[in-house]
Amino acid sequence: MPISFRCSSCQSTIRVPDGTEGKKTKCPKCEAIQRIPEAPPITPPPATPPEELASKREEESESLWASLESEPTSTTASTSPNPFGDGPDPFGAPRQNPYSSPAVPGHNPGSRESARAKLMGPFIGVLISTILGVLLVAVSGAIQIANLNEVIAAQDFDTDAERTGFLFGFFGFYAVIFCVGLLTTIAMLRGFAIRSYGFVFTGFILAMTPCANFCFCFLAMPFSIWGIVVMLDDSVKSAFRLP
Repeated sequence: MPISFRCSSCQSTIRVPDGTEGKKTKCPKCEAIQRIPEAPPITPPPATPPEELASKREEESESLWASLESEPTSTTASTSPNPFGDGPDPFGAPRQNPYSSPAVPGHNPGSRESARAKLMGPFIGVLISTILGVLLVAVSGAIQIANLNEVIAAQDFDTDAERTGFLFGFFGFYAVIFCVGLLTTIAMLRGFAIRSYGFVFTGFILAMTPCANFCFCFLAMPFSIWGIVVMLDDSVKSAFRLP
């Protein structure tokens, strides 16, 4: 065991090999000549009395037997792996990791109530303008049909073909207004139920044309644009797809 002592000049630690007691050595730091002191005698640890050693052995043996008796007999059977026990199915669906991030972050499917609340304004605006346009055309058509003979006489047709063409265009105009207005109205009613996404989207487009609500198309145009913008929202789309 090497001998360690401090230099009397610079107090740095000097280590020399064992067996050099009484010889001189040089400090590696200040190069002062130092005499190697004698190694301190190694004192053996105090011997344990035989009575205390015997009592300690008895306590260790008693604690060992107590630990063995307290363990259940099925410990070895439960800790041993069972090749036929329940395990993960290699052919089944993968288990969902509760700590994994969602597949589409930030996307939450919307409910029908939230989609209906967003579309309530466009639905009401388009529905009112369409009903007003259809009512105006209905009143105008009823008045002209009641006086159809005077209307035809005022045109002063020369041939029956001209008269037939006029009547075809006359009734065709009112038929188109009624049919397109009826489709737009049904589309808005389906929209209140948040059903038929494509049909409702088409209803908003038709509401911007005079074929749906006649001269009230200018009133329906801002509501239709508003409804189309809301319909393009992902949460509204997902609400229409709900069963």
